[in-house]
Amino acid sequence: MPRQRLIKDRCSQVLEWMKDVRPCGREVKLSFVTCNSEEEKDLYGYVTRSGRSLRISINTKKCNRMDITIDTLIHEYAHCRMWGLAKSECSGKIDDHGPEFWAEYGVIYNLFHYEDGYLESNSY
Repeated sequence: MPRQRLIKDRCSQVLEWMKDVRPCGREVKLSFVTCNSEEEKDLYGYVTRSGRSLRISINTKKCNRMDITIDTLIHEYAHCRMWGLAKSECSGKIDDHGPEFWAEYGVIYNLFHYEDGYLESNSY
């Protein structure tokens, strides 16, 4: 019987798979954080920029199951794909969840869940 994967290990595989099938033009890193502040406590994840790199942070208080964590990772990676090189995190003036975002999210979500991405990502 195969051993159960840790959420962090599986997310690393999924991120590498997404970077391969839908490159975003920047280095993307992954971290797991515990959000305790009042303004962050309801977040499942978020993306920040450091120089030319992007960091996806997953809130371990909200993302405590594999399915929720992977779907959050896909959501945040769609943000990475949408943001151009000059764009940093949400400014409040840009609709970060507009139609283009949901279209990109849908492409990645479908590739993963319905077009064998779930299986392909196991080899990363």
